Amino acid sequence: MSNINFLLINPPTNYPRERILPPLGLMYIASVLENIGINVKILDAFLLNFSYEKILEIINKEQPNFIGIYSNILNFDECKKLAKYIKKLLPESYIILDGPFPSSFPYYSMKEIPEVDFCIRGEEEKTIVELTNKKMIPKKVRGIAFRKNKNIFITSNRPLIRNLNSIPFPARHLIFINKYKFLPHEFRRLPTTTMICSRGCSFKCTFCPKPIFGTQLSSHLFSNEYRVRSPENVISEIEKVINEHSIKEILFLDDTFGLNKSWNERFCNLLIKEKLDIEWSCQTRVDIVNEKILLKMAKAGCWSILYGLESGNQRLLNFLNKKITIGQIRKVVNLTKNTNISVRASFILGLPTETKQETMKTIKFAKSLNPTYAQFHLLAPFEGTSIYEICKKEGKFLNKGQFDYDFPYKVNYLPNTYDSKEELIKMQKFAYRSFYLNPKKISEILLKIKSFNNFKSWINMSKIIL
Repeated sequence: MSNINFLLINPPTNYPRERILPPLGLMYIASVLENIGINVKILDAFLLNFSYEKILEIINKEQPNFIGIYSNILNFDECKKLAKYIKKLLPESYIILDGPFPSSFPYYSMKEIPEVDFCIRGEEEKTIVELTNKKMIPKKVRGIAFRKNKNIFITSNRPLIRNLNSIPFPARHLIFINKYKFLPHEFRRLPTTTMICSRGCSFKCTFCPKPIFGTQLSSHLFSNEYRVRSPENVISEIEKVINEHSIKEILFLDDTFGLNKSWNERFCNLLIKEKLDIEWSCQTRVDIVNEKILLKMAKAGCWSILYGLESGNQRLLNFLNKKITIGQIRKVVNLTKNTNISVRASFILGLPTETKQETMKTIKFAKSLNPTYAQFHLLAPFEGTSIYEICKKEGKFLNKGQFDYDFPYKVNYLPNTYDSKEELIKMQKFAYRSFYLNPKKISEILLKIKSFNNFKSWINMSKIIL
């Protein structure tokens, strides 16, 4: 297979550039392709802010047999343009669409982009290897959509990868690892990188947008079945990024880090034993941590945790199927702060049936918890999530089309309890300004700034808030 050239592209997009994370999905694909002797390169056109002309210039130079394009709901229009340009330039090359959006909507993706030859559904590592086999028969490749005689076919689901240790580490040597941008609450030391320890999420929150929006880690791609790498395997990857890339910090992107408490304890014990010069942060739930494990995480280098709290109203937490209580939230947030781990908190405003009084209660709740950082998203009810059908009955969509989303920067949905989108935007602005623009919070943030890069990042964040 050494005569095959494979180019993986993270396409350009108009999405805000304050946060640009390494393309983990593409790096995993690259690593398995390299393992079977295929010449592969990654072109992160979003990071490099390349024009279509520049991308096509590189493609023409490389002359790849296969082009893989990463797609989520926010860059789908760019994928359309790019695929059209590529097919015109290299009509004999195969174009493969990969990512959370084509995985969730393969037929729609193939129909909207006729230049695409294959869409990958679900986990991509084994599928991509089969697609590069010269004797490949599309209908026998599980986990894809393909085109034949202008008709679109979808094959059977591919079984999940049970042993995550069998997957090679992401091919970080193919990206500009030091050029990526993290938000100020996501790092203290540079260089920083991202990593995952697990796949799947056993929880069923009704609003979860990750299948389409983002990280390729969610239950929509990997089912509700939680699988986790061994602590030793994760430690080996940490040692590798320290030795090869001088990484000082890791942002774990698992949907629910440490869901298995015994795994979490073993992982932390190994980190402590190995005395690695690394700090890290993660996201998890308030109902799977306790004082003992938080103390262990802090000792192992964890300095920040993101909790998805969503609302300050128990009625709405129940409505979202969060399976947590206001009391749990208060207790765990206080425990986390007492172990010197910084708390990041995520809330959603504009939920179906949510009154203005309940929105104000969430804002007051956030301020009373006083996390280091709080984000107040407006609900974007993506098709394919449980909350989507509820929203059709309990409000109205403001999208121009079926997949016209700009999460989280505009009003995609308006509950019946609000009179206009301007009113909801005003409430979101009030949430950010009342949370951050007070002397106590400003002084807290200033005291947590550890570097000039961190300072610059907070300045950029303040511009967004204002």
